Amino acid sequence: MRVDFRNGAVAFAYRSTQQLRYAYRLFQWLRWKPVAYLAPWLANIALRLGLRPLIKRYLFDLFCGGETLEEALKTAQNLYRYGVQVLIDYATEAQPDEQGREKAKKVFEQILQLAHNKPWVNAVALKPSALGNIDVLEKVQNHQRLTQQEQKQYDAFLERMDFLAAKAQQLKQPLYIDAEESWFQATVDEVCETLMQRYNQQAAYVYTTIQCYKKNSFSYLKTLYQRAEQKGFYLGIKLVRGAYLEKERKRARKSGYPSPVFATKKETDETYNNALAFCLERLENIGLCIATHNEESCRKAVQWMEAYQIAPDDQRVTFSQLYGMGDHLSFNLAKAGYNVLKYLPYGPIHETFPYLARRIKENSSIVKQSHLEYFLIAQELKRRRSEK
Repeated sequence: MRVDFRNGAVAFAYRSTQQLRYAYRLFQWLRWKPVAYLAPWLANIALRLGLRPLIKRYLFDLFCGGETLEEALKTAQNLYRYGVQVLIDYATEAQPDEQGREKAKKVFEQILQLAHNKPWVNAVALKPSALGNIDVLEKVQNHQRLTQQEQKQYDAFLERMDFLAAKAQQLKQPLYIDAEESWFQATVDEVCETLMQRYNQQAAYVYTTIQCYKKNSFSYLKTLYQRAEQKGFYLGIKLVRGAYLEKERKRARKSGYPSPVFATKKETDETYNNALAFCLERLENIGLCIATHNEESCRKAVQWMEAYQIAPDDQRVTFSQLYGMGDHLSFNLAKAGYNVLKYLPYGPIHETFPYLARRIKENSSIVKQSHLEYFLIAQELKRRRSEK
């Protein structure tokens, strides 16, 4: 089925004209690389100066579903009117202590419970570093001996992850486990695989995230698939390009080891599309989330689904974009009958700010993406003016 990705009337129907004007101004600023780079720093200063309404209007409301879960669910319900579900995310970063990690576990449990049986919520996102000590996870990856206290923290991390995965399976509510930095991602991968083997016996309820900018990502995907076949469980796969590009390269240079990520965007794009084709060819064993803002990858996915006779509404395949970005992909795919999720973060502004800052700072393609968003929003505002 042909999808018109440039239909602005469909893409932005869920946004008021006033909201589109705010988005237009933001993306107008972000088109310039120095502004995109300094945006998190400038926004942080604005918060400290008491300019919270400004941050809320031009940043938070555009990219976050609300400050509370109830507000986020209302946002999700509005998106559902346009055929789009959500992947809901409590936008917390790594917690500094066990008390914070236990609190995060309870919040994720609450999300699973409240999102259950709400048709506008397709899945719940989980950030592993919110539940465990990342220094301990790194030591585990490096096969370093843990102290007694560290072992207790690691055991607590495993218990929290298992508890939430079991709850997801019980509620039949897919749980998408986010990717982390490479220096402890292998630990997260191992835990994800264990949880998939344990809870994905009947269907994919637990999803792991494959970051295709990593040089070993495609080989890891193929090996993971082989193990799933051998052990008899369904794979839940969320395909992303990756969000920590600059951080990965900087740490590799500083520590003197080869960068784990590709040197060029072309290599990442090729790996993403190869992984996408690999999964679509093996859907009998895979639940797939195509998480990308790349229009070409979305076009290829649509073409391959047609070639493999996969129906647009096949529940094993979903597309996903961030809330506030990639609307030309999300809503036009949904209009054509495909399953679409918006990755919808929520939380108090002071807690979600690190998430927003990371999204802007770590996304190396933010300038290019901002040019496209700016152009499409400008076209839609012009169309709306002409209809008055």
